[in-house]
Amino acid sequence: MKEPDGWEWVDELPDEWRPPQELEAPTNDPGTNLAIRLLSDDKTVGHNVRVLVGQWIAERSLLTLWFLGDMGGARGRIRLEAELAALDSNLQHAVYDA
Repeated sequence: MKEPDGWEWVDELPDEWRPPQELEAPTNDPGTNLAIRLLSDDKTVGHNVRVLVGQWIAERSLLTLWFLGDMGGARGRIRLEAELAALDSNLQHAVYDA
């Protein structure tokens, strides 16, 4: 299916990672569920990793606040939103695989 004029950039987006079923709960956000799983693993995850997970949660939230606030009416928002979603998905994949 051909995109409307000006939407050619959609073909340039990287493929998004499809999270496994185990990351579909308890929330509807796989990134949050991944963080919950990491923070709940007190046998193999040390305090250094917990600090990094906390920073990751904070940075994701700050990015969302910035995007919804400062970028709310920006032109080209759909493209930026798609690019950020793909980046976040691929970062979740890297963390999950690690």
